[in-house]
Amino acid sequence: MNWDYILTVLPKFGYATLMTLHLAFWGILLSLIIGVLCALVTTYKVKYLKVFVQGYIELSRNTPLLIQVFFSILGSRKSASKWMVLPVV
Repeated sequence: MNWDYILTVLPKFGYATLMTLHLAFWGILLSLIIGVLCALVTTYKVKYLKVFVQGYIELSRNTPLLIQVFFSILGSRKSASKWMVLPVV
């Protein structure tokens, strides 16, 4: 086993772990905010916003998760190519 290689790559794994935790935290926070806002719109029956919220809910419920992941990854590469650099290990 080549310990020199493992010791050189280990900091990259630490960085990737912190990046994963960072993205998970912000993703959970953003989804919580969106969920609470959608629940408020649905509960208080805001006339025009309720149509959009129901459409958003139907779209997210009736689309397979793998398709949503594909669209989010492929869409984020096009729009975020200037400001987001993805490290390759």
